[in-house]
Amino acid sequence: MGSAQAWKAMDSEKCSVVGPGWGASSVDLLILDLGPEIEDPSITQLTKTVKDIAVLSCNYNISTEELTNVRVYWQKGHEVVQTVMPGKMQVSPKYKNRTIIDVTNNLSVVILALRLSDAGRYTCVIQKYEKGSYKVVHLTEVILVIRADFPVPNITDLGTQSTNIRRIICSTSGGFPKPHLSWLENGKELNATKATVSQDPETELYNISSELHFNVANNHNFTCSIKYGDLTVSQIFNWKTLYLKNYWFIQNQVW
Repeated sequence: MGSAQAWKAMDSEKCSVVGPGWGASSVDLLILDLGPEIEDPSITQLTKTVKDIAVLSCNYNISTEELTNVRVYWQKGHEVVQTVMPGKMQVSPKYKNRTIIDVTNNLSVVILALRLSDAGRYTCVIQKYEKGSYKVVHLTEVILVIRADFPVPNITDLGTQSTNIRRIICSTSGGFPKPHLSWLENGKELNATKATVSQDPETELYNISSELHFNVANNHNFTCSIKYGDLTVSQIFNWKTLYLKNYWFIQNQVW
């Protein structure tokens, strides 16, 4: 069943605008008279990152004066995000203080401080008052994809553990999905210690870190590689031991 057909199937159903803590509204959300002129809505996709701002366009130009005869509904699935009606505006508690409907920009809904949970399919429904009742005159759908990329990891020198053993730690945070960290040298995976992965229960974003211990008497070129989903970020740590007559010096560098 196409999107427009799905809306048509709900024409005869009465479903009030209700959300947690809202109470019922006198405006019925799904009594939509689509009419034969409404075809399947246009669908666009928008990809943004966590904490960014998303502008979802309804692709419908309207003047401020015309708003007195129009209802604007932005929904995510069957969940109301924000509605604009003559003399009234409602925002879901989940989106409170995070959304704005920009009347001057195609009735776009602006979502601030994006979260992973904001990803999904959004529908903009425009009802216009004609001949004594409100009828749907426009539908648009926007698929919002939220990315949470891990920054390039940091490698920190923790100093010597014993005479010839030194410790370094690789870490990064604020990404999704769950990552896997590997230490590599010459293409071979090394045994690391104190590997930790944690997830923030509110943002769902992951943090990861791992220590590597190595012998300072030898030259090394380590790669800390973090894989998440189909993507990978990495950092290189270079360790050189230089000998000069009866003395030896140590250089290390993160690339």
